[in-house]
Amino acid sequence: MISLPADVPTPQADAWELEFWAHCAARRLMFQSCAACGRVRHPPMPFCPACRSTEVRWREADGDAQLFTWTVVHHPSHPSLVPAVPYIVAVVEFPALDHVRLLTNLVGVPADTVRIGMALSLVWEEPKRGVVLPRFTAAGDAS
Repeated sequence: MISLPADVPTPQADAWELEFWAHCAARRLMFQSCAACGRVRHPPMPFCPACRSTEVRWREADGDAQLFTWTVVHHPSHPSLVPAVPYIVAVVEFPALDHVRLLTNLVGVPADTVRIGMALSLVWEEPKRGVVLPRFTAAGDAS
């Protein structure tokens, strides 16, 4: 499993993302949705792109995740990631939540076994105290 070093840069939340990251800190993967029309969206934003409502509610991902796309990174984006290469960057989608997508990493999955559409399980990683990041592994492999 990829383990991020403590000095890796972590997400810097804007005002709309603060609640998403607060849910992650509580190890709950929640997505913003429109209270008016129900559209689920990510990243969080101040209004619904479908109906323009500013009314928000949060919906929890039920664990039914699948791989939308992925790539293997061989050239790290930050010097602290040198020991982690190669690593897999993935876009994960949630069919039960209008196919909302999340950019993340696959962990503990050999690149030669990765397949578009594969079932995934959520795992949490805390590279720094208080910074909790959602990651995914092959379904059935979550620890």
